Amino acid sequence: MYILDIGHSIVESLRTFLFSIFEALLNAIITIYDLFMKVAEQRLFDTETIQSLYGRIGLILGLFMIFRLTFSAI
Repeated sequence: MYILDIGHSIVESLRTFLFSIFEALLNAIITIYDLFMKVAEQRLFDTETIQSLYGRIGLILGLFMIFRLTFSAI
């Protein structure tokens, strides 16, 4: 004979509800991870643009340091 236990039913329903929330959370994490991976794979600049920018910034910093060294020597 099966005895209906209300406490057991409440615990089982709560467990089922929490598992469904956990599953939705895991699916959201997987979706966000896939989104980050797709964004990370995109190329924003080609290497020539980055090298050109790096060279110009190095030139400007080099000139600034030469002028600063010259003025500190005077």
